[in-house]
Order: sequence, then C-alpha cells, then structure tokens
Amino acid sequence: MTNKRLVNTQMQAIVRRQNIFVTFISKLRSHPCRNSIYHGITSKKPKMQLTQHTINQVVDQLKNTQDLNNLWIHGFENLKSCIYDYFQDVEEWTLQEIENETIQIEVFEFAYLDNNHKVVIHASPNYYGQAVFSDVCVEMDESELNDYSTDNGLCYAKVLLILRVSSTKLDQNLDLILVQWYDFAYPNNMQYHYFYKCAILKYIEHYTLIPIASIADIVHIIPKFNEPEIFYVNKYIEYY
Repeated sequence: MTNKRLVNTQMQAIVRRQNIFVTFISKLRSHPCRNSIYHGITSKKPKMQLTQHTINQVVDQLKNTQDLNNLWIHGFENLKSCIYDYFQDVEEWTLQEIENETIQIEVFEFAYLDNNHKVVIHASPNYYGQAVFSDVCVEMDESELNDYSTDNGLCYAKVLLILRVSSTKLDQNLDLILVQWYDFAYPNNMQYHYFYKCAILKYIEHYTLIPIASIADIVHIIPKFNEPEIFYVNKYIEYY
C-alpha cells in the first residue's frame, strides 16, 4: 500500500526480502523429494519467448493486434523498465551488465501457489474465451508494519504477466510476476479505508517484478458500482 517514504522504495524492499524465497525454491527444484510437487510455473510451453532487447518490438506487434486485452499490453509496456529495475536493485547488476547480457524471458498464462495445484494465478488475454488477470496479496514483514499503510499487513496487486527469467549469469531461473499495485482509494482519510471491513482500493501507476513465492494468496477484488476506478476487496468469498 502506501509508504511514508517513496512507494518505489517500499516495493523494492519487498522484492529484496522475498528474493530469498526464490533461491530456496530453486534448491527444492534441484533436489526434489519423491512426494513433493513443485508449485509455481509447471507448464513447459510458454505462450511467448523474448529477451530484454526485443521487448519494444513485441509491444509494437501487440498494439497492432486487434481485440487484444489492454491489461496484457499494459504488462508488456512496463516489462522493460521492471526488468531493468529488478536486475539493478535485486540482483545488483550494473546497467552495462544488463545491456551486455541476454536475459531470456518466457511468458506463461498460469502458475500454482500450492503443492496441491488448487490455487492458481492467471495472466491470460484469452482463457476459454475471456481475459483473466488474477488479484493477489503480499504479506508485509511484521517488523516493518509501522512503516506502511496496509490492510492488516497485506498489500494488494493485479497480476499482469507471469514470467520465467533466465540468464547464463544467474545461478537459477527466476519465476516472477509483473504486478500493478493497488493503494487505498482515499489514503489521507482513514475513515474511508474500509467499507464493512473490506478495503477500498484504487490502482496506482507503479509496477514491480516480484517472485511468485512472495504471494500470500489470491483475492477477490471487485469494482464499485458506477465508479470503475474504485475497488473493494471481497473478504466474504473462498476459492477453495
């Protein structure tokens, strides 16, 4: 949600902490237990493959495609800046290292959040004839809750792209999602943060790459009637 400092600093701090989970999960994948099923991206067929150097070309192609969902295009429009931010801030690469390296990016339409394959996140322009882009929540670290405005420790985001990122310079592949963040719709007025215990949200123009493993759960977020730019978090529904 909203940081007392800069929003960008807050979200990059989340990524720094949660990147630990990426290494942990990668180790599980390289040494799997017999009875364990890896959660995350399980499909072997990406919808699209590109590199950081070809993102602009892909965006131009998508814009010339008729009837393509705007959220899908919006994700690709912000992909290049998010890739550069992630590798500079999290992997601590220099700008020149990013330019010199070929970062392989595979785009998928779904991933799992649990080992039983019951909880699925989607980022698809055409899932059985409909566009589906999941809403998710990320849990903040308890030690930093006083530094953030959150919904009882949770921040909310819209999943725009589901990615597997690889490079010869990386020790392991990265399963990431590109998200657009929500914020309280009326951040300066705590009286209007909730409606019947449901957080009242709006989109903010901030996009980040975060590990799939950092997602706490999927959530149901619905637009307000006659005010499509305002949203409610529906806490009275269960997915499983």
